[in-house]
Amino acid sequence: MDQVITTSADQIMRLKIFEKMIYILLIYLIAGAVLFFFQRKLLYFPTGKIPHAYETLTLENENETLKVIVLNSGREQALLYFGGNAETVVYNAADFITAFPLHTVYLLNYRGYGGSSGQPTEAGIFADALALFDKVQKKQKRIGMMFQKISKIHLTDLEYLKQSRNGWVELLRNMNQKRFIIQSERTLKSKE
Repeated sequence: MDQVITTSADQIMRLKIFEKMIYILLIYLIAGAVLFFFQRKLLYFPTGKIPHAYETLTLENENETLKVIVLNSGREQALLYFGGNAETVVYNAADFITAFPLHTVYLLNYRGYGGSSGQPTEAGIFADALALFDKVQKKQKRIGMMFQKISKIHLTDLEYLKQSRNGWVELLRNMNQKRFIIQSERTLKSKE
């Protein structure tokens, strides 16, 4: 009789352990599904449009309308600024006017940010950066780039930028401001 009770108790214990494992597996699968389906909302934090008095360039790219704030218009040198996630670039405009008076500064509002249409994606952000560079390259001879925070997309695509846009050959890091500047090959040649 003791054997029957022990076997039955073992079976009940195994059943409870198996049941708990099933619950843990279900929780894990549900958490994974939630992360998968909401990953874009968890990765990107678009900002709304903020009214301002600065000049705005409208850039069309891949059926999206991008809003680019233009500061110090008409200068020979250009600086393209790509803000960090959840950054409202218009809040930096006054600082850029003061810090770069000899540059026309372009503050790009990514897709979904600052009044630009669409939803942010890695491929879309990179395509928009290239579209802005191509547009500015038609107007200005010397172009620099600045990132609020260097991210994987910018590092991995740097080599592509060098090859595809005749260009950006030097990466300078300003440790104090934690900002990265990439200068075009044209700028470097003109300094010689």
